[in-house]
Amino acid sequence: MNDPGYIFSAAFSIFSGAAILVIWIYFYAAGKLKSIFEERHEMISHIAAEIIVAVLLILAGTSYFLQLSGYRILLGIALGGLLYATVNAAGFYLDRSQKILSLVLVLSSAITGIALLLIFL
Repeated sequence: MNDPGYIFSAAFSIFSGAAILVIWIYFYAAGKLKSIFEERHEMISHIAAEIIVAVLLILAGTSYFLQLSGYRILLGIALGGLLYATVNAAGFYLDRSQKILSLVLVLSSAITGIALLLIFL
């Protein structure tokens, strides 16, 4: 329970999952969803996938701190989903000439990769 790598990975997972949920709630409340996506089905499937990843991240981090069985596997799955999402989003926003947001997402991808390494090494 006191492994710094797991503590970092679990805390990062909870923070990232909460941040994803807050971002999508903000986009919805501000009416910005239609400006992000070109087609409705793309929007629905993308948001659903990110909400699933966010919930998995929160559950994975919480499962570590509660020492529930299977937390290592759940952390790996959740962080793997986050790595995919951040790499994918970096390209999405780079295509739309949003370089700063793309850079933030690349950095987030790097941190996610480190968190994955910390739980498996």
